[in-house]
Amino acid sequence: MIPNDDGTVTLKPPVTVGNGRAKTGVTSADLQKALDLAEADDGGRKTIVLDIAAAEAEAVDVGLPLAALASGEPYVITLKTPLGTIGLPSGMLNGIATAAETVTMIIARVDAETLDDAVRSRIGNRPAISLNVLADGEIIAWNNPAAPVTVAIPYKPTEEESARTDHLVVLYIDGEGRAAAVPSGRYDAELGSVVFRTTHFSTYAVAWVVKTFDDLAGVPWAKGAIEALASRGVIAGVSASRFNPDADIRRADFVALLVRALELEDTGEAVTMFSDVKTTDSFYHELKIAKQLGIASGVGGNRFDPNGSITRQDMMVLADRALAAAGKALPAGDGLDRFPDAGDAAAYARASAARLVAAGIVSGMDGKLAPREHLTRAQAAVILYQLWKR
Repeated sequence: MIPNDDGTVTLKPPVTVGNGRAKTGVTSADLQKALDLAEADDGGRKTIVLDIAAAEAEAVDVGLPLAALASGEPYVITLKTPLGTIGLPSGMLNGIATAAETVTMIIARVDAETLDDAVRSRIGNRPAISLNVLADGEIIAWNNPAAPVTVAIPYKPTEEESARTDHLVVLYIDGEGRAAAVPSGRYDAELGSVVFRTTHFSTYAVAWVVKTFDDLAGVPWAKGAIEALASRGVIAGVSASRFNPDADIRRADFVALLVRALELEDTGEAVTMFSDVKTTDSFYHELKIAKQLGIASGVGGNRFDPNGSITRQDMMVLADRALAAAGKALPAGDGLDRFPDAGDAAAYARASAARLVAAGIVSGMDGKLAPREHLTRAQAAVILYQLWKR
């Protein structure tokens, strides 16, 4: 049991390896001793690291007490393996119906040859892993939006990838073999890994995706942001080859992009939707989530004006609320005085604008805050990219 300078505590449990599979585990008593030694971070959360030495293993099984992952105490159990590092929040198995006292977390290497041809072509020789949790030998269909798991897959980019790491993405591969990009997936140079968050277990793979459009030459300041988000499926063009960067973005479309970029989830709460939003609207699901989370409050009279152009000040309010809903609330900020038109901002938007400016998310237009100007599609992409990187 090793206390670390950062307040975390590392355990190195004994490992047995056979037929390419490593097995290990930790007891409730040892976990409690580690938690007693660990120091809480600024958010009040402790971290216990299980350092699992299994260099040649194709799969790693880790036995953990169920109670340790169905706890109300704020801590994370980090499984550090050669195949990847997984941060398991203490409440991830809350509500799981099982009589088992122990669960087994499994991380395994996936042979790309077992995947669909189209998916395999996107992955190439990059790593793919599967994640599962078992109780009594049976896979638990785990899905908990309230307790996302963080995953880091070790990866060394090629020379081309190193120059454009925003195009290293994570693919989620479902039970039918279909692949979709995980919005949070990105390369972390400090960790030497591709990292992402997930609220459900499945197969995940590192891929290289470059999506661009033919009409971005006039917005070089937004090109990288547009391409990074488009490569993850967060944002789309008006056609396969055109983005229309100078066009105004609609209010509902911006909210939908916020929800996708920050991976905000349906809470299950019943809400009365805005009277001018239909269940058949393409943005209905995301707008419902935004209303559940208190992000979208409308324009009055239970209306949202979904097809209207959004102003920059309304964008700032929505972005500020969305960050808070994602657990990334910004501290109080200042700095609006540097903009000669800061006084044009409505009273309801000033605090949000100040926070976003202080955080470097909003930098203004030609030296102005331009709070009442309409937000363009290119500007929206830059703002979303700044939020996505946080």
